[in-house]
Amino acid sequence: VLVIDDLPVAREALSDRLRLMGMQVDVAASGEEALQLLERQTQAGRSYDLLVVDWLMPGINGMQTQRRVRDMLGTGTPP
Repeated sequence: VLVIDDLPVAREALSDRLRLMGMQVDVAASGEEALQLLERQTQAGRSYDLLVVDWLMPGINGMQTQRRVRDMLGTGTPP
């Protein structure tokens, strides 16, 4: 799972709960950081099964981030 949220408390709370459910979690503090992580994962032949995206972030907001993820991954875009 990739958790994308600009608020540190929200990132920590979400990632902690997902880890408690047995999931492996990476975090990104911005849409830009998330896109870089996704690109590195893709180049390494790995992918995320789920993205948890805050919609209201400075810079690239969550909706713009999701559009850019779809542009990058196409049909391989996780829910």
